Amino acid sequence: MDRRRGRRQHHRPGRQSPDRKSCHSAVGGRCTPHLVTKLTAPRGSRLVITFLKLGGSLITDKSTPRTADMDVIHRLAAEIRTAQKELPHLSLVLGHGSGSFGHVPAREFNTRNGVRTAFEWNGFLEVWRQARDLNQIMVEALTQSGIPIMAFPPSAIIQAADGQPVSVQSEPLLSALNAGLTPLVAGDVVFDKIRGGTIFSTEDVFMALAAAIHQTGC
Repeated sequence: MDRRRGRRQHHRPGRQSPDRKSCHSAVGGRCTPHLVTKLTAPRGSRLVITFLKLGGSLITDKSTPRTADMDVIHRLAAEIRTAQKELPHLSLVLGHGSGSFGHVPAREFNTRNGVRTAFEWNGFLEVWRQARDLNQIMVEALTQSGIPIMAFPPSAIIQAADGQPVSVQSEPLLSALNAGLTPLVAGDVVFDKIRGGTIFSTEDVFMALAAAIHQTGC
């Protein structure tokens, strides 16, 4: 991608699935290939969910902190909306990485390895704030393209213990899908019973949700 042509938005403060497919094969042949996971529900069920990740290096300029590549974001949003129109029965869960937003404070505060001190909790909140800022940019762009998007913050639906999910609230997300909405998740902080807090990547969130949904038998 020639980044010289891309507009960027500077926003100032105020486990990978074994079934990997390109976006081309999964959602109608238009999106830039990236991580796509298809979850087929248990035998006897008709629900098939496609998890599509828009990587942080794709939607942000990782060389400049807190910089979203709006041209790329709007192009992808339009392509996803076109795919949804062509595949009206597509049950799609979108996710995005943090790119030049959350990764910087996550490294600075070493959040993935645990949150215990006041300093580390401040870092936890900063990762959350920056992830939320990019998430809001994504929500607005996807909404503008006509996608009925609804964000599901990982910290509100996943509880971890030593970096592993132990409680995942998948029912609201399933309700959104059944209502014809498109859930949006992201790599973000989660609370952890052992570490205090940690970070789940978008892939971690996808895998936790996929396992929880499979257990429901939907």
